[in-house]
Amino acid sequence: MENRLKKTSLRKGIIIIFFLLTIGIVSHIVYVKDQIMIVRQYYDSLINKDYEKAFDYLFLWDDYINNPTKLSEKEAREIYVSRLNSISQDIGYQVISAKFDRYREDGFTYYNTVVQIKIGDEINEITEHVRFIGRRIYIEGGQDKYVFYRQGKFKDWDI
Repeated sequence: MENRLKKTSLRKGIIIIFFLLTIGIVSHIVYVKDQIMIVRQYYDSLINKDYEKAFDYLFLWDDYINNPTKLSEKEAREIYVSRLNSISQDIGYQVISAKFDRYREDGFTYYNTVVQIKIGDEINEITEHVRFIGRRIYIEGGQDKYVFYRQGKFKDWDI
């Protein structure tokens, strides 16, 4: 009787562990797919010049990435859309395509992104790294000298 009870408890323990592992794996898959969707929608919004929508995916910050902006969302949105409309009209700046792949380094997940940018009649291909803070992205590094116009930095962004 005691032996049967041990086997039943062991089976229940194995089933519970299997169930928890399955939940963990499925949750991670959903999390990764969600990140991919956010990165894709951010760049698609830029390509379509829907700067209002692109703004919705950005982490908003001042000075340093660990310092969220003190601007209200409305103020930040107005500034963001205004500065992108400005370079679009003034110099013909436009994101025309973006391809990305996911990688992990030092415990962080990044999306290495190759972006084609049109400025006037010239098309350049640049590389930048997208990283997540919660469900929002920020652009790290990169070769685009106009990245400050489309990232979520709001204090001293034009320096």
